Amino acid sequence: AHENAPTGEILCAGGGHYARAQMVESQGVTLGDKASAEAIAGRWTEIADMRGAEGFEMGAKQTEKFARRAMANLMSGRDGMGA
Repeated sequence: AHENAPTGEILCAGGGHYARAQMVESQGVTLGDKASAEAIAGRWTEIADMRGAEGFEMGAKQTEKFARRAMANLMSGRDGMGA
């Protein structure tokens, strides 16, 4: 590795082409205790919508996002069906 190479990055390489990869995640939906295969299928369009996708520089940031969402649901008293 080059002495100035960044750490914590994903470098993709193939056929002489190089690119940086990053983990990104859709905004998603909260199903709470209503989660089921049918509920996920019914809201798949929202779950898979990558508009407003969020990139994470480390895996722990994804966990933080889910914790924030869970806390927001608890504080608002939602039944788990909100976005």
